[in-house]
Amino acid sequence: MHFQNEVGKHQRAFRGSEQQDSHEFLTILMDWLHDDLQFPIKPPHKESMTASDRAWYEYTKSRESLVLRLFYGQIKSTVRCTVCGKESVTYESFSNLSLELPANATRCNLSDCLKLYLNGETIPGWNCPTCKEKRDAVKKLDISRLPPILVIHFKRFYMDPKEYSCNAYRKKQTYIDFPLDDLDMGQFSLQCHGNHVYNLYAVSNHYGSMEGGHYTAYCKSSVYGKWYKFDDHAVTEISASDVKSSAAYILFYTSYSPLWRVA
Repeated sequence: MHFQNEVGKHQRAFRGSEQQDSHEFLTILMDWLHDDLQFPIKPPHKESMTASDRAWYEYTKSRESLVLRLFYGQIKSTVRCTVCGKESVTYESFSNLSLELPANATRCNLSDCLKLYLNGETIPGWNCPTCKEKRDAVKKLDISRLPPILVIHFKRFYMDPKEYSCNAYRKKQTYIDFPLDDLDMGQFSLQCHGNHVYNLYAVSNHYGSMEGGHYTAYCKSSVYGKWYKFDDHAVTEISASDVKSSAAYILFYTSYSPLWRVA
């Protein structure tokens, strides 16, 4: 609570005891840590850099930090004209992947959410630089750089179109099956180097609604390999089979080997 109060001094939304969104809290906190922990880096030889590496360098050259090195990855966005085939490529950084859930599904897999995120979407009225007029285009996303620590957020809250005027949010209770170990992100990434395999080490859970609810966390000990549940002041050991639930809101994966596995 003291930590939340300190954040609330700088961010009005987190003052008091009302429930706030943990994903928003995490994003703000990481941005602050990133800003406070920046350090200069030595410029590389640009001649031998790929387009992805150049975009990454331009983003990080004046803002390198331990937070960026651990949590930030890169997305390649390709927009292609459906008439002439002209492609426009841009690169953006991310500190977490915020994934939609399949519509009307009561159960799904993490891979379903990743495919939904990366699949192409049609963009009507795109200004094609070759055709010199508005054309339909297809936008495709690819992960061009994976971070050592991968944070995945599920978009469980959505605006109910039937109650749009009331600004009413609903929550998807979809059960998402996600791997506890050996999540292979290679099939979703253009990156040809580094470690693509991740192991889950923490989960942020949300119970209830947008208006009122409760958060808990599951964390895996890097020393003993056991899972623990953190519920306010109570800490209890749980089995690995209890980690997956329809309350899973944010997943934390690492590509680093835990101490218990190394030993």
